[in-house]
Amino acid sequence: GGVPATYEPYLPVGNLHYHFGFHAAAAGLTWLVPLRADEAVLILGQALSALAPLAAYALAAGLFRRRWAGVGAALVAGCLSYLPAYYASWGRYTHLAGLVLLPVACLAAHRALGRDDGRDGLAYVPLAAFLAAGLALTHYRVLLLYALAWPLLILWRGAEARSVRAAARAAARALTIGGTALVLIAPWVWRFARQVLPEVGSTYGGWAAVEGAGALSTGLLGAYWFRPLLIAAGLGLGWGIVRRRLAALALGIWVGAWFLLANLHVVGLRDIWLLDADAVVISLWLPVAALCGYLLADATGAAVAWLRGRWPNLPWGAWRGGVLLSATVALGAAGAWAHVAVVNPVTVLATEGDLRAMAWVREHTPPDALFLVNSRGWQGEIRMGSDAGWWLPMLADRRATQPAVLYYHGAPEYREAVRDLSLAVEQAAGPDDPALLARLVEEGVTHVFVGAKGGPLLPRDLDPSPHYRTVYADGPVRVYEFRP
Repeated sequence: GGVPATYEPYLPVGNLHYHFGFHAAAAGLTWLVPLRADEAVLILGQALSALAPLAAYALAAGLFRRRWAGVGAALVAGCLSYLPAYYASWGRYTHLAGLVLLPVACLAAHRALGRDDGRDGLAYVPLAAFLAAGLALTHYRVLLLYALAWPLLILWRGAEARSVRAAARAAARALTIGGTALVLIAPWVWRFARQVLPEVGSTYGGWAAVEGAGALSTGLLGAYWFRPLLIAAGLGLGWGIVRRRLAALALGIWVGAWFLLANLHVVGLRDIWLLDADAVVISLWLPVAALCGYLLADATGAAVAWLRGRWPNLPWGAWRGGVLLSATVALGAAGAWAHVAVVNPVTVLATEGDLRAMAWVREHTPPDALFLVNSRGWQGEIRMGSDAGWWLPMLADRRATQPAVLYYHGAPEYREAVRDLSLAVEQAAGPDDPALLARLVEEGVTHVFVGAKGGPLLPRDLDPSPHYRTVYADGPVRVYEFRP
């Protein structure tokens, strides 16, 4: 009935500190409808993906005070940009949940610091604190992006009022919001400070990133239609600066701060692993959408104003609305069709055949069975499954030799044991290698699962072996009983 204190019984890892907001929402979804946990995660993730255009609308319309800017931003986020739809390939729904919250959290904070009509924004303080608290529980990296917005919001308020005193009042209001948010999540903050922070060195090796680990994957910038959207966003930023729009300048500086924090080496500091360049790049869809929407709204608005000055008797405003609406529908349809197959098939590990095998495993194998599964490297020293066998604990309620990647939050000796077993399988001369067989006996392996995707363990090598008896076969999918 509450947030677990550890990862048990799934992983022998204590001090659960993973951002749990998305997962708590998925758990709540299983209370409302009869879904398995994995189904709830997938459905909630897609629901958040559908909400992403609304988040982009909120950011653009809130910053630039133009509804067509919001419509343009929603069009980009929902149909023209391959992100965030591509998050489904990675399962990065926690990051998506944070980014969906980010615009409304920033806009509430901006309102709380003072209204545009000159009225005090005190009434928005509870909402701003509540959203900040929720964001803190949802995604730590996005929380960093949110924190980077605060100095800009304070300076923005001071610049609008043309008063240092106004900026000071905004800073005091910011401390009030932050303090209230900490009070709202005090139990989690206490657990974090007492159990997690003292173990950052043993769990992550400190705060510094591994040398070269945060290098930018430039391919992410050029996929699908993202490159022309980046160019349009750059034009929108330049247009806003020329038009002296403080919102455009603030948005540009904010994104620049993202990249700076992800690349601290440019100022002579060590990079931090908590925010890397790729995490920034896959978050760019939000400000890119806002700037594209602003360019669309403001440039067409300026054109209509000029045309009205030349031919005032014509209904330029209505014609502009009709053109923009038609373009939105046409581009939305074209973009949706272009991205309909956006999910990368390489990242889909479980097929229909695998799911049938999972059902068989649940019904025909002992509850205490331990399955040897295929694995491969992921990030740094972290290992991951390379086929559906990785899903055994969730889909068949059976243990697997390769745990979820959060095993890396465990003790160093546990992480090393997982890595060593994975490498022993991947580097063995074959499945009958005496050293490998001895290691499997030592680990207590009782079965082997080979999924449709495969990996180092393949039916062509296991089928003829006397140490692996086939008990289930469906195309390339196999379940073996291990016989040392």
